Amino acid sequence: MATLAELRTRLKSRLGLGVVSAVEQARLNEAVNSGISRALSDGAPGLATEVFTGATYGSLALTSADLTAGSSLVAVVDDTMLADHVFPGDILVFTVGGVTTKYLIREVPSEVSLDLGVEVPTTASADSASIIRRSLVLPSSGQVIRVGRISGSSVRWLEHAGSAVKANPFGTGKGAAFEQRFSEGHTKSHALVWPAPDDTTELYLVEQSEYKVQMDEDTDTLSFPEEAVDGILERSRQAYLTWIGSADGVQLGAAAQASRDVADSIHNSGNAHQLHQRY
Repeated sequence: MATLAELRTRLKSRLGLGVVSAVEQARLNEAVNSGISRALSDGAPGLATEVFTGATYGSLALTSADLTAGSSLVAVVDDTMLADHVFPGDILVFTVGGVTTKYLIREVPSEVSLDLGVEVPTTASADSASIIRRSLVLPSSGQVIRVGRISGSSVRWLEHAGSAVKANPFGTGKGAAFEQRFSEGHTKSHALVWPAPDDTTELYLVEQSEYKVQMDEDTDTLSFPEEAVDGILERSRQAYLTWIGSADGVQLGAAAQASRDVADSIHNSGNAHQLHQRY
């Protein structure tokens, strides 16, 4: 565990730097944050992954929904799309004159509007409208490694959504595949389940890479053990030497080798001691 100030000081020691300017200190901070990102991308099981469970929100009835010819926006009155957890990829069910049309929602720009992506050719007000919500709202934008549907005491792992699944975009039933997206309207990451779950009591297990918010203040703390910190600092050192542009090939090669040497520290620092056999 170390603060940003402590990590920067240790990085300066590895680089052989003394007193530095404010500009150089900012570059060292960037190198530290880059080292953290690279370490998490390389994977640190037990440190950089989280496992949790959750469910989708199911169907939501709308008070009203209006389409305007030549626009991709749907006006929704007296409803709160963001607060009601409507996300891109959810399904808008729009019924007028006894005819029901379904749309995939591209984005949720505000509490009272939806974006379909493609402009509609005619103006219409829905006699009834609802949204089928298929998203698992995630705690961070870290990469989702896998999603499983919990059935009794077992877990059925979902496939990563491909074109074959999207061939039936409005299907509902038991989740069989997933896809991770990021909503600009919500500024949140979410996992879409295909087909859209029709049982809101059914839980899904999510394994996700942990995302670390950038360390900005000197007192910001990284809660990793020493062996992981070592791997982060070596990646930070390699990034710094690359950026300054004056390091020679020998220095850069040695820095790359040092990063590879501490790979096991990153990968194993969150795990119990492993058994090794010599043959």
